[in-house]
Amino acid sequence: SPTYSFTITANTTLEARFSPNKYNIVANATDGGEATGGGSFDYNSKATVIAKVNTGFNFLGWYENDKQVSDSPTYSFTVTSSRNLTAKFSADKHSIVTNATAGGTVTGAGNFDYNSNITVKATASTGYNFAGWYENGLKVSDSQTYSFVVKSNRTLEARFTPNKYSIVTNATTGGTATGGGSFDYNSKATVTAKADTGYSFLGWYNGSTKVSDSPACSFTVTESVNLTAKFSADKHSIVTNATAG
Repeated sequence: SPTYSFTITANTTLEARFSPNKYNIVANATDGGEATGGGSFDYNSKATVIAKVNTGFNFLGWYENDKQVSDSPTYSFTVTSSRNLTAKFSADKHSIVTNATAGGTVTGAGNFDYNSNITVKATASTGYNFAGWYENGLKVSDSQTYSFVVKSNRTLEARFTPNKYSIVTNATTGGTATGGGSFDYNSKATVTAKADTGYSFLGWYNGSTKVSDSPACSFTVTESVNLTAKFSADKHSIVTNATAG
């Protein structure tokens, strides 16, 4: 008992002994790091809690009851009461840039948290094929829909290639036709018809449909076509006369 009563019968030396109260220090951590240093401490002793940040995260500070009490990862203080401390961390933000060559569009770019899962998507335009996702000149995916975990800033390029179409040139009797071959979608092709001596050029035909009156026919390639240059023989008048008899 703090109060001690007794009868004095001789000289006596008494010692009152005291022990410090114990206080509990709790160290918590949000996602993105670790917290150490919690435990049971004597009153007026020194406590130190330490926050360790994981790769891809930033330390925001030590918080108590949603109020910041320190912005240092190492926080030392004199213990006077129990405390519940939380080391807060935030994920680094990383930029994902998506580009596209001619022939398509891309979606999915933006700023994302470290370790988050994202998906970028490439869509080929009419007349084009998707050739792959590239980064720094190296192919990273053959899939139009490319999903990955964000670890750093990235610049991705979706590449597209034009479809190839066949242009076939034929000629009827009386001339020649040139300019056929394999052509990229949306490229320009020119086919040329040349009439032989004694023949006239009638036109370029696709099946039974005339598509041009010009011997040199230029057009934008959007599909395979089979063209025929038609010719007709020139007509000549033969006149015969006779004398009397």
